[in-house]
Amino acid sequence: RPAATVMLVRDGAPGIEVFLMRRTMSMAFAGGMTVFPGGGVDERDYDLFVASGDGDADIAWTGPDRTWWAERFRVDPVLAGALVCAAARETFEESGVLLARDRTGARCGAERTVRLQVERAAVAGDATAFVALLEREDLYLDLAPLVYWSHWITPSLEPKRFDTRFFAIAVPPDQAASADRSELTEHAWVRPARVHEAIERREIRVVPPT
Repeated sequence: RPAATVMLVRDGAPGIEVFLMRRTMSMAFAGGMTVFPGGGVDERDYDLFVASGDGDADIAWTGPDRTWWAERFRVDPVLAGALVCAAARETFEESGVLLARDRTGARCGAERTVRLQVERAAVAGDATAFVALLEREDLYLDLAPLVYWSHWITPSLEPKRFDTRFFAIAVPPDQAASADRSELTEHAWVRPARVHEAIERREIRVVPPT
């Protein structure tokens, strides 16, 4: 199943930090694992680019068009668009960070983002809620800062397999990330070196791509 995972990073007091969350033990895939925000592509992600109502696939977000992403992913433009849209949707659903701008070009600030946190549960239950949120708030996706990082496929021995594109993005300075408590038990901003130490000490468990 096509999927997108996003590494959120920031300049913290000790240096570069990455946002990590721990999945609940009851999750069917990677239960109890420490992960980045992400998830599978939803059918609604394939036409999320028309959420603004203008019908143009390449202007409902800032940044490269679908063809540019398709060349890097080595997939068709339709799937490429769905992957980047899934990256934005999953980032909001699981971390509360909204990668969007309004029609004036202003990035979503703290006041609006805090107000929209109550929408996360609805988005988790139905991807169409994310489309509705963008339409209602007259927003478009801000994906210009999104960086394509790597490509991983779950080994064939696993019953659930994901064909995942990993991305990295710096969190907007006026937004705060927090874990969605329905699927995730805790979260933290951590230095990458500290993550390696925690793995070696068996304080956390991660899947190989992480």
